[in-house]
Amino acid sequence: MKKVFIETYGCPSNTANAEIIVGLLKENGFGLTNSPNESDLIIINTCVVKIQSEQRMVFRIKELAKLNKPIIVSGCMAKARIEKN
Repeated sequence: MKKVFIETYGCPSNTANAEIIVGLLKENGFGLTNSPNESDLIIINTCVVKIQSEQRMVFRIKELAKLNKPIIVSGCMAKARIEKN
């Protein structure tokens, strides 16, 4: 079973979206883990309403990228900063 680590920041809407994501993952046979080190996939549900939040999200994504695992960025950062790396 593939394991997914999900980390959520921001408003109640992001929290609700994360719950939906978790439900869909479970319905499709994925397991959840509380450790990014144990995961096969990382989802970071972001909030960038303030510039400090955006900077913190960029830092966190870079830290998680060091694990060399696939990362999905969701939330308002994905909508506000469309970049391909």
